[in-house]
Amino acid sequence: MLLQSRAPLYLVIFICTGIYLAPKLQSCVSSSLNTLDASRKPADREGVQQASNNLLIDNTIIDSAPNIKISSAIGDTHRITSVVMPHYIHSMFDGLKTEDGTNLLKICRMILRHYTSVTLQFLTAGYLEMTKSWICNIECFDVVSRVLFVTTDSNVYSELHKFNVTNVILLHFKTLPSFSFGQVAYWKYMVYRTGIVHFLLQNDIPVFITESDAVWFHDAHPAMVDKYNNIDIVAARNSDNDSTLCGGMVYLNSTTTVKQIWNKTFEGMEDSIMKYVSKNDDEFIGNVKHVNDLQQFNKAVRESTNLNIEILSRAAFGSWSSSHPGPGRIVSQNNWVTGNAAKIERAKKAGFWFVTDDGLSCLNNSCVKLENK
Repeated sequence: MLLQSRAPLYLVIFICTGIYLAPKLQSCVSSSLNTLDASRKPADREGVQQASNNLLIDNTIIDSAPNIKISSAIGDTHRITSVVMPHYIHSMFDGLKTEDGTNLLKICRMILRHYTSVTLQFLTAGYLEMTKSWICNIECFDVVSRVLFVTTDSNVYSELHKFNVTNVILLHFKTLPSFSFGQVAYWKYMVYRTGIVHFLLQNDIPVFITESDAVWFHDAHPAMVDKYNNIDIVAARNSDNDSTLCGGMVYLNSTTTVKQIWNKTFEGMEDSIMKYVSKNDDEFIGNVKHVNDLQQFNKAVRESTNLNIEILSRAAFGSWSSSHPGPGRIVSQNNWVTGNAAKIERAKKAGFWFVTDDGLSCLNNSCVKLENK
């Protein structure tokens, strides 16, 4: 009863004490925080400042990865709401479960902030110079920012950065420094490359797969990707007399149908490579048909019953026939010649080589050459 009667008095004293101590407490806490902040190493303080620019996955901060470089135009904070990790039977894909998969999705989804799909190009050391020439080629159309270059070679990664390429990622895949068609390492890489596309599609990333052994006379995106972003697959035929779809330039929308098709493509390849994984990477095993991504892909396309596909005109998208492809040509594939050296020589003779001999810069008249064709 006595306590109840004095309650208002205690309340007044409590409030007054709080008002008196609040500024002092604030000053004390502020001083402590300043002391703590001043005691941080410079790197720690930078890390705190940069935390707001990191990626968030399920409310977990993921630090900016050291093996990717993103241009300031697409480097804003972006949230990955989910990561779909398909089941892989081979250990070569273990990296996708950790930082490789996270970083890959990070840069792809940043590109998708500005474009409807990610233009994807894989390269090894053997394709470095050809890729540089192709970069010089497409710079005429100002589309390099929508291309993601994927490599498993640290030297290639460094060289592309020296060439001012910003959208490049280094994935961890143990193999020979270089390999050629028919070796075990070649077929493992083909499976790995197909698995990366599988991973992206399963995570709802539409991809436009390109290769650098080609010349672009115009930007291919309006005619092949942007125009058909509600289509499952956009591709060209290998030739006028061949119904096989060309794998060097194909748009794969991340629809349920395409996911099913690419899942069959990848599973067929992964199953077929398993009997060769115990062999040495440098061993020559020839043309392993069932590990060929193009054959598995076309087989899955033929078996699909619910596919919305657009077949491109070979007049616009075709193989290399001459240095003067004719009106309406958008892209010419440098096909039907064996070996990178032969392809480079052919491109130079035709006037479609766009990088300097030292590989450090683009030729000044690259775009003029295209306009004159």
